[in-house]
Amino acid sequence: MAYQYESLIPDLVADMGKRQASIIKRRFGLADGGACTLARLGAEYGITRERVRQIESAALATMKERIHAHPHGKRFVASVRAHLARHGNARREYDLIADFCYTESKTSGAAFAFLLAASGVFAFRNEDRAYHAFWHDADHTHDRVA
Repeated sequence: MAYQYESLIPDLVADMGKRQASIIKRRFGLADGGACTLARLGAEYGITRERVRQIESAALATMKERIHAHPHGKRFVASVRAHLARHGNARREYDLIADFCYTESKTSGAAFAFLLAASGVFAFRNEDRAYHAFWHDADHTHDRVA
């Protein structure tokens, strides 16, 4: 699955305002692999956490449209969707990222998770007592994750 999904990100954020692009990059850890909290970003920009969340939500809606319009974005979604289908439409986050990311870079994993979230096609479930953290095709429900 040699695919340079990270090359999509500059196209997705190309026409965004400076603050909006910065919030997205820092919120998802695209610069250094470490995601910033809503509270931290709000304090740095002098706005509320809710306003940061609104900016993030608007940016993700824009990026969802761009991913589905971009030829490489379509390929990314189709590739991940086919991969998940081979694994029962769900995959533990660690394993899914390892399947697609060939480097140990924190930013590589963050970029992949960002594209999954921005596509609107995939959903994330946090780890709890019953499950490891995992991504799944949002069109499918799951009783069990391998």
